Amino acid sequence: MSLGKLQATADMNALLHLVKKWKAKSKNKEIKDLEDIAIRIFFYINQLELEQYSFDQLITEARSDKLRAITRARKSDKENEKLRKQNESLSY
Repeated sequence: MSLGKLQATADMNALLHLVKKWKAKSKNKEIKDLEDIAIRIFFYINQLELEQYSFDQLITEARSDKLRAITRARKSDKENEKLRKQNESLSY
């Protein structure tokens, strides 16, 4: 987790803590609305972070698959070349 994400999480935690404290001391509807808005924003940010994490995992997996395929292809090419040379030597 990056420093920015940690700071944003800490800030959101502090914000929700303050709003909860204010809500307990007041019957002001705007404070309740502020709490609802902050929670929605927090969940939205969390959703974006999870989507980014999933995307990063897919990219990492695709890169690994590609590298494995390249390695297998190179190994097959070497084996084919070796067999071709053996076949040529037997032909003469």
